[in-house]
Amino acid sequence: PDNISTLPGTLRTAGYQTSLIGKWHLGKSGTPQNHGFDHFYGFLGPQIDYFTHTNQRGELDWQRDGKPLNEDGYSTYLFADEAIRQIKQRGSNHRFFITVAFNAVHIPNAAPAELMAKYQSLPDQEATRAAMIEALDTSIGRILGALDETGLRDQTLVVFFSDNGSGGRAGGSNAPLRGGKGTMFEGGIRTPCLLRWPNHLKPAAESQQLISVHDLFPTLAAAAGVKPPTTAKLDGKNLWDSIRTGNTQDRGTMIIAGSDLALFDSGWKLIETADGTRSLFRLADDPREATNLLAKNPDVAQRLAARLEEAKNGLPAAPPPFRPGRGNPAGRAGSPSP
Repeated sequence: PDNISTLPGTLRTAGYQTSLIGKWHLGKSGTPQNHGFDHFYGFLGPQIDYFTHTNQRGELDWQRDGKPLNEDGYSTYLFADEAIRQIKQRGSNHRFFITVAFNAVHIPNAAPAELMAKYQSLPDQEATRAAMIEALDTSIGRILGALDETGLRDQTLVVFFSDNGSGGRAGGSNAPLRGGKGTMFEGGIRTPCLLRWPNHLKPAAESQQLISVHDLFPTLAAAAGVKPPTTAKLDGKNLWDSIRTGNTQDRGTMIIAGSDLALFDSGWKLIETADGTRSLFRLADDPREATNLLAKNPDVAQRLAARLEEAKNGLPAAPPPFRPGRGNPAGRAGSPSP
């Protein structure tokens, strides 16, 4: 709904210029501009061809602020070009919030010929994936370079994270974690998250704080010195002090929801699959989720199950289970965990 508070909307109210560059994938009935972004450059659907910018039906899905665009170029490079243009155009006199939602690395896999040539010793699918990753890495480096060139490095908080683990396609692996995209196992929902802000965050520090994408709204708002609206009903927690100081805190109960659900609480993780089957893990002792502790800890299982049932109130029906290679169905309330 348009009246739901968002991070870009909150920052825009505080004087930030806000942009979404890349993938929207929240339906065509609403637009990024309806949800806090001043500008949008990219595509609305779940996936596009990297060169033609057409969707699965062969229709053009490429625009700038609602106006269709026919332009040549590899999407990963074009998104970086747009981010760099906006950074240099705004300069040091304007506060800005830019989300660059790269579609890489996502099907339909494709990469520039010059990068494919570097990996010709690999099988075709692995070569394509490796070339796509290099294009992404290079593009992120170019964006960081633009911050350096404009003197904005020390003033800019950069956050990099992935939305889910690999879907198990060729060239992808979540080892040693169990499972992949579409599952509630750690291989599906535990993803990298890196932050850089010189003079505010210690270089090369490693945080043990449990954090979800849900938490980025209140956490990044706090880092910017901005308070979310008092009317906002947020699932996330403000964890900025934990990230800044390195001191972990109890995150409290956290839910990740898709076709299946996972509940995190005090070091425990309870998974409930779409058919109602439950399993219980202690992640600190068993990050690979090899041992189901449900039967050995009935009191814990009962307590977490009650919290899970309470949390499920108001959630829409679960979507069909995810099948790699068939797109990403709309989830209940999903987002990555640590």
